Amino acid sequence: MFARISSRCSVAAVGGVVLAAIATGSSAPPRVVQWSQARALAWRTFASVCLALLALLVAGVSHAATIAAGSSHTLEIRGGKLYAWGNNGNGQLGDGSTTQRRSPVQAGSPAGVTPTAVAAGNGHSLAIGSDGKLYAWGRNTEGQLGDGSTTQRLSPVQVSLPAGVTPTGVAAGSNNYSLAIGSDGKLYAWGNNSSGQLGDGSTTPRLSPVQVGL
Repeated sequence: MFARISSRCSVAAVGGVVLAAIATGSSAPPRVVQWSQARALAWRTFASVCLALLALLVAGVSHAATIAAGSSHTLEIRGGKLYAWGNNGNGQLGDGSTTQRRSPVQAGSPAGVTPTAVAAGNGHSLAIGSDGKLYAWGRNTEGQLGDGSTTQRLSPVQVSLPAGVTPTGVAAGSNNYSLAIGSDGKLYAWGNNSSGQLGDGSTTPRLSPVQVGL
């Protein structure tokens, strides 16, 4: 789950972990705070969590980072670059390895492309690039990377959206599937479909994006 509470704060929660990204000044990078979901549930809403964290910061607020929390890994866009940390057994950190990282490392990206939005699932990751393309990496057992294959990827590959369609929003399901909102105003889905989660009227897994039957 991801929520941008305001221009000052964004929060994400999945698998018992909650993250909050809070800007700390005009030049300093946003501060990312992580704590257990059990503790966070003591607050009535994510908004109150964010406000409580903001109260602890003395510096002025200028902007928020974009973050995403997967089942066991985390992504953050900071200064136009993508950083990742946590479990990397499927290459979901995008650094070209399967080495677990206990602190942020920079994820790979095509030359000249900066990330503008990210999503993290159960072993896979997605990012919208400044070139208007959608990229994915990590686990691909159900085709959740959307590149037409089931091959695991240790670095970003392009998702095969329909010709002429650029992504405006992206989400990663915890059960090996992915979603994207297209510039054509349509919703696309791909990957695992065992429970009909792709919304295309079937239970057939999809290795590339299909339109959700809204």
